[in-house]
Amino acid sequence: MLKINDLLLFFGTTFVFAVWVMVGWPQLGQNPSFPPEVKRVQAASAFVQGGGDGHHRNGTVDATFATGATADNVIVVICSSDTSTTFTIPSGFTEIRSDNNTVPSVVSYYTVASGGETTFTCNNNATSATHAMALEYSGLDTSDLVDTTSSATGTGSGVSCPSVNPGTEDHLYITAAHINVDDNFGGSWNNSFTERIDQNTGKGPGRDRVLSGVADLRATGAQSSSATVGSSGDWLCQTIALNEPVATVISVSVSDGAVSYGLVETGTTENTLNLSDTQTITNEGNVNENFEIIGQDTACPWTLATSAGTDQYVHEFSTDSGTNWTYITTSYQQLATNVPASGTQDLDLRITAPSSTSCDSEQNVDVTIRATES
Repeated sequence: MLKINDLLLFFGTTFVFAVWVMVGWPQLGQNPSFPPEVKRVQAASAFVQGGGDGHHRNGTVDATFATGATADNVIVVICSSDTSTTFTIPSGFTEIRSDNNTVPSVVSYYTVASGGETTFTCNNNATSATHAMALEYSGLDTSDLVDTTSSATGTGSGVSCPSVNPGTEDHLYITAAHINVDDNFGGSWNNSFTERIDQNTGKGPGRDRVLSGVADLRATGAQSSSATVGSSGDWLCQTIALNEPVATVISVSVSDGAVSYGLVETGTTENTLNLSDTQTITNEGNVNENFEIIGQDTACPWTLATSAGTDQYVHEFSTDSGTNWTYITTSYQQLATNVPASGTQDLDLRITAPSSTSCDSEQNVDVTIRATES
């Protein structure tokens, strides 16, 4: 261990970095002072309300909410018919999926609520048994809503909605089905899907011959569902995956994350340019980031200062290959701004040893790189 009057000091740095007053070179420990990833919490999508209606021989049907929709929520409308027909998507709505001219026919579309909407119309070009279903959801990505869709048809005593796989992020999955039977799904959806609408057009003589329904699930990866009924008929089911806003990830890494200054005489300077050990800071998040840097005093203490003195050391950083140097202080200060996702910033460090020291024990000090959203 070096004594107070020794002329050589031994320095090492990692992010966190350590400084020793020692003759030998110990292995640097790893103690990251920032998490590898920080996520801003996003509100999960949620079902708000739904409404539906059907008519035996009328190509125009309205689905109605009990209360007006909330502004910026998403309204999903599903139209279905027992026969081959074409539905018209109203002005102000955007198609999700169209399975027109099949038996049965099912079309889905959406709009972002301006606030207060209660009535939504399904209109086709045939006098057929037509159903309208509308659902309101919060917490969806209104700028990029539809991720993946698929549909399947068949004949039998139930519907088998196809699997879709939008990826590992959270999504809202909707299964929208129509089957030409006089029955109800009765909550029989599997794979944890929650039934939202189950409607049979039982509104009088001859009007109880078709069934439509909607179920949903918030999940990730490949998802599908099926539901059973008591009799057989032609069916079609759409499976829709809608996007939630991508969680903001703020994350930073430093490579190689360790600097060995070696033996440094009291009052003299060493830097990473001389050592060919320039550090690279990388934005590991998914948004533009600002990088900040902070240092600290040691426990003995050595005081972080702007000039070397007794038990005072200097640490500086440069982001332009040593053209300009900035003192590291015990407060966060700007290192780089508006670094894009996967972008990098080179960082050089320069250290000046105390002119003399009363510390004859190991000294540890952290340098922290912090990332914030630009």
